[in-house]
Amino acid sequence: MKVLSKIYFLILYFLLAALCVNAQTPEEESAIEYYYSSIWSYGLVGASPDFYNARKTVGDRWGVYYNYEAGCVVTRSEVASIEKHNEITREHLTNKFGKGWEERFNKEVEQERILQARLLGLIKAVDYIKARNELSKKKYGEELRIELTQCKNGIEYDVFITGRIEFMKKQYRMPIYELRINSQTNEITLLIDMPAVYK
Repeated sequence: MKVLSKIYFLILYFLLAALCVNAQTPEEESAIEYYYSSIWSYGLVGASPDFYNARKTVGDRWGVYYNYEAGCVVTRSEVASIEKHNEITREHLTNKFGKGWEERFNKEVEQERILQARLLGLIKAVDYIKARNELSKKKYGEELRIELTQCKNGIEYDVFITGRIEFMKKQYRMPIYELRINSQTNEITLLIDMPAVYK
């Protein structure tokens, strides 16, 4: 009887140990999900910034991420590695979202790109932004950079506008304005006005 109870104890011990070894923390599970939801690429960036910003917005919504893993010069083994990773990733994403997910995703990216282009037009038409943009073009030869980030409510976007500032005879790229725009009502709210601080 003692021998039998020792055997049961050992079996139970090894079963519990095996379960504990395979347990993952939420952070580990999140990192694994990110890895298998990331599509890798390499080479020249060919599309416009508005496409990439729209794809990032939709990707964040879906949990699909696009990462540049290599530049223009890549080895055959790097290409093979990226292609193998993407094959596994697309299979994972097909299991997660169903067949045709990539077509649905790309359609949503195009809709998001059109929406963001409309919002950018509204933002650029605001008097103080238009004036600041003209000043930036005259003084520094470049337009302000405008980045949209969708808020969690899916309706509003945080807008971060950066540009060049001259400080102590040196130029720096700095935040200029932070806004919030409602994609349904087109209401724009000024959150931070850095030119007022820089004066």
